[in-house]
Formats: sequence, structure tokens, C-alpha cells
Amino acid sequence: MNPRPPLIVAEIGAGGGPSQRWASVCPDYHAILVDPDPRAGGLESGPNRTIIRSLLLDRSGEADFHLYRAQPLSSVYPPNTTLLESLLRPEQVDAFRIQETRVLPCDTLDHQLTESGIGDADMLKIDVEGAELKVLLGASSVVRSAVGVEIEFAFLPVREGQPRFGAIDELLTSAGYELFDIEKSYFLRKGTGEYGRIKGQAIFGIGLYFVPPERLVQRKAISPEKLLAACYAYMAYGYYDIAETLLRLMHDEGLRLEEEVWIRSALRQRQRGFYIPRFTGREKLHRILARLTRALGPEGKNLVDPGVGNRW
Repeated sequence: MNPRPPLIVAEIGAGGGPSQRWASVCPDYHAILVDPDPRAGGLESGPNRTIIRSLLLDRSGEADFHLYRAQPLSSVYPPNTTLLESLLRPEQVDAFRIQETRVLPCDTLDHQLTESGIGDADMLKIDVEGAELKVLLGASSVVRSAVGVEIEFAFLPVREGQPRFGAIDELLTSAGYELFDIEKSYFLRKGTGEYGRIKGQAIFGIGLYFVPPERLVQRKAISPEKLLAACYAYMAYGYYDIAETLLRLMHDEGLRLEEEVWIRSALRQRQRGFYIPRFTGREKLHRILARLTRALGPEGKNLVDPGVGNRW
């Protein structure tokens, strides 16, 4: 039997290829790349990769899949054209137009990972344009064993019938996850004047959820391999304090990692490389630079937060 990879990441909605985030902390991680859209690229097979072309939902069978004019927007849900037209410019609404609807085979993530022999995953990255809750419902086993979830959601029903943020948040928090961060996308109302870099209304979001280290070490019969994967996952998003806390709690429980020396060395490098001492006027300078950054941003586009997790 092959040894378990140190980190297993399932990216559902992986058109364009895998995120570069994971390789920065764990070069030999295993990527599970999922996308049913025949137009999606970047899903070439290779070492440490599993490619799944099935449509993942909460059941096995078949389902309608709508191919939108803008390929990344394609979804099992049709667009809420009335809402979109009230918010967006015509060229933006046009990206949501359905070009074709296909009937595709669908399955659950739990079943697909069992069939592939992988079994579980440590991180889930889910961006499936409204069907995120269906993916979670079909991944109950994986959700119980994973340590983190990055997931897209909507604050408004941009697509007809799609679940919104509250339903996704309730499912994940009931499974033991906590919300660590949200990246929000804002829409500016069409036909309005120029008001500079205002946010507009929050429409979409990407949430970052983790099982906190205090809860993780209390999981029944948790393996050292899973704890190592959690350290990598925390570090991939820049949560070095959480990774350090997990190591300390593991010591309290009498647990050790063979890779601990390397992990602690990586944490020390981050402390040395990015610490800026406090000085008088630091907070004021931060406010000025933040305003300058927004003023220099591109005009006429909808704003997006700079991403989930810590950026250095």
C-alpha cells in the first residue's frame, strides 16, 4: 500500500488548474481536481493528481448543467435574470446567459473518493456557482474527516433556487468548523454616478473554515498524519499562530510529529521575515496607505476583497 500523502486537497470547481497555495508549504501534496464543464481547462493528469470529471452533488444519477456564456459561471442553477439586471450593466448580465443545457451524470464526493481509493481529504476548496451546499451534503464523510473548507457562497439569490450563506454556515459550524475569514465581492449599482472606490453591496463571498486546533486534538483516534496535514493547511493560509498552537496542544496530549523540526523552523522564518516593530504613528500610516491603495485601484469595476487568509 502506498503511503498517505502528507496533504490531500480536493478542489471542486477546478477549471483553470490547481491553486498554487498548497505547493508553497507542501510540494508533494495530492490534488483532487474536479470539474464537469467540458470547456474547463487545466485538468491535465500527472503525478500526485486525481482528475474527476463527474458533476458532484448530493446524490448519484443525472442532473441538468447549464453552460453559461462565461465558462467559470456555469452552474446547475439557472441565473436569476431579474435580480442580475437590477444590479449589473448589460455586458455583465450577458456573462450569465445560458448557451446550452446538458444532462450530465452526477455523483457524491464521498462515493468518488471511495471509488478512487483515496477515501478522504484534508482540505476542501469548493467553487461550484451555487451548488456548494449540495456538494457538502454529498460529502458528509469527507467533511467529518477534513480539517478545513474554503467555499464560495452568495448573500443574494444570484441564481434561481440556490442556497445562500446561512445554510452553508450552519452546516459547517454544526460539523465542528469555525469561520476564520470571508472574502467579499461587491456589486455597484448600474446607471449611477462616479463615487470613487466605494464598495457597493456585498453579493458573493468566499468563506474560510477550519476545525480549530483545540477541537482537532480532541477528535477520536485522530492520526499523526491528519495532524500534520492540519499544520500544512493552517500554514498554507498564513495562520502560523494556529499551527504553533496545534503543536503545543499536541505536546500536551503526548503526541509528536516527525516533521515537527521542519515545521518549527518554517514558523521561525516567518517570525523573522515579516515582523515590523510598532512605532508612533504606525496606525495612522496604515490608514493613509490603505486609502491610497483604494484610490489607485482600477475604476469602474466591482470591488473584491484581497482574499482569504493572511497575505504577506
